[in-house]
Amino acid sequence: IKLYQLAAIGFPLQVSREILKDIEDVDVDIGKKSTLPLVIGAKTSKRIAYAIVGAVNAGMILLPHYWNMFASTPPVYALSVAIGTPMCIVASRLELGRGQRLLKKSIYVLLAGMILGLLLQSLN
Repeated sequence: IKLYQLAAIGFPLQVSREILKDIEDVDVDIGKKSTLPLVIGAKTSKRIAYAIVGAVNAGMILLPHYWNMFASTPPVYALSVAIGTPMCIVASRLELGRGQRLLKKSIYVLLAGMILGLLLQSLN
């Protein structure tokens, strides 16, 4: 079950990052692929990508299930959310290339907090 919880966070964040990468590659993809940015436009695709990020972060912050499941001493999950969520917000305001790279780093921060939380639990 815990693996599914990790995937429920990691997968949509990675999908949003891939949407952003598709926006970067739109000129190369014309006539070769049918990507989301080519179908609905880059601006709308970027909004969708960051809406996914916002929904995932809201779930991580608001759902007590996550706080209970990844609770540890020291509170690495809480720390990862406190660091990773602002990174996601900043990423949404940056130029596309820099934003998607920062989003990738925020995904690592958030997933690391979850994994470390589980590891610390197993040591207690």
